[in-house]
Amino acid sequence: MGKFRQAIDNADLKEIKCKNRRFTLSIKRENPTLVSIDKFFCNCSWEELFPSSMLMAASTACSDHCPLLLADATTPRRRAQFKFESFWPRFPRFHETVDHAWNRLVHNACAFKRLSIKMARTTRDLKIWSSSLFSDAKLQFHIAIEIILRLDVAQESRNLSTPEFNLWGLFKKRLLGLAAIEHARKRQASRLTWLKLGDAGTKFFHAKIHSRRRKNFIHSLQTSNGIATSHEDKAAAIFEHFNSVLGSKGAHPRTIDWSQLQLPTITGGGLDNPFSEDEVWKAFYQFYCMAGDDLVALNSTLVVLIPKKDGATIVSDF
Repeated sequence: MGKFRQAIDNADLKEIKCKNRRFTLSIKRENPTLVSIDKFFCNCSWEELFPSSMLMAASTACSDHCPLLLADATTPRRRAQFKFESFWPRFPRFHETVDHAWNRLVHNACAFKRLSIKMARTTRDLKIWSSSLFSDAKLQFHIAIEIILRLDVAQESRNLSTPEFNLWGLFKKRLLGLAAIEHARKRQASRLTWLKLGDAGTKFFHAKIHSRRRKNFIHSLQTSNGIATSHEDKAAAIFEHFNSVLGSKGAHPRTIDWSQLQLPTITGGGLDNPFSEDEVWKAFYQFYCMAGDDLVALNSTLVVLIPKKDGATIVSDF
């Protein structure tokens, strides 16, 4: 232990204190054993990059240990999106809901528009169907976690009464059934569909989920003004980069001499004939249908940043 403390001092590390708990391990007995054995450390440079980070403890839902959650308190809220759950087809009236939504008549001549309407109808009906089955289960799951957390906190300062201790045991058992649905969601989030039920608790399973989250999240970007860590600063840096790159014409020091390639020529094919007015209107109508009856959508662009190399730090690395 002395060497460990010396190593912490030599590395100039400091502990990140938990905001809502004093102990991280509680062995459930009438007279519980409370120990603080889980710690988070950081250096001054990391603390300057993430000044609003916060360490919170969750409930001891399915273990004697309480998970520690380290996150940025200023993280922007994500807009709710529809996500298909892999366990839905095993529940009643799933296939009937999809058939009813998909086979309803759509009055539109454009194939792209019909497909968009069918997908939107199916999404809306599945949301209504799933909320009637799983919304209450999810609410019960979070209520059980919150009650267990409050009992954990109360146990640190006093012994639980007999009704409180029995309530704690009841919610622990109830939570196992509710966690089965959450387990299926996490299994789908890991993208490891070949895992069996007993493999879900392995370190590889959880490492795969965390790896995907870290891979999809851009923690920071190196800019000319420093390091951007907040959502607003990163969005501004990305917009400034692509605004200067897209649509701009750069100088080309070299070109291609097409005559040296000796490509075959096509004569008499009518490729250079002028377009007729009917052809122009047909092309315009196809673009109009592809845009979903909204021409403004043709000028909108969705940029997805994919790292081109490991350790990408600047916008041009994506």
